[in-house]
Amino acid sequence: SARHFSYLDADARGEMVQESVAQSWASFVSADRQGKTSAEGKDLATAGTLAWYANRSVTVGRRFAGSSTTDALADGTRAAEKVVLVSLDADSDDGHFLRESVADTRSWANPLEATRRRLDWRLIAKRCNRRQRRVLSLLACGYGTGEIAERIHVTPGRVCQIKTELQGVIRSVGYGP
Repeated sequence: SARHFSYLDADARGEMVQESVAQSWASFVSADRQGKTSAEGKDLATAGTLAWYANRSVTVGRRFAGSSTTDALADGTRAAEKVVLVSLDADSDDGHFLRESVADTRSWANPLEATRRRLDWRLIAKRCNRRQRRVLSLLACGYGTGEIAERIHVTPGRVCQIKTELQGVIRSVGYGP
């Protein structure tokens, strides 16, 4: 896990490794309860497999302790559309200073994160309908297709269709081929 998060500073890396260990443990307990840890003398829940899936889920933002929908700064609160985030790109002279002082510099090391930050999300959101904005918000919080389907009460296939629609919206704004 430490190698997977090598692009982060020591404190952030330690936190992500702890999250991965907790996710691995939870996955193993779940697999064991379902009798999926071994079959016909073959280990199904190997340490490598557990670590790979745990690292993947932590990378996209899932946390072992869950997510709050009452904490104003929590991802779950944004996903539930209970708060509105306001950009620090204010028309004032202090906007640039504030943005630089608040920015999480650890995430800038990841090229995908840097690209995500450069997108004009307000323009993209303006071109989306309500359901597309909801899916976009849940995707940004790291939810998977099945989880999104449950939250917005549609089938996973419909979520995939909405994702395709979102790709079209993002292209229409001028991003992508």
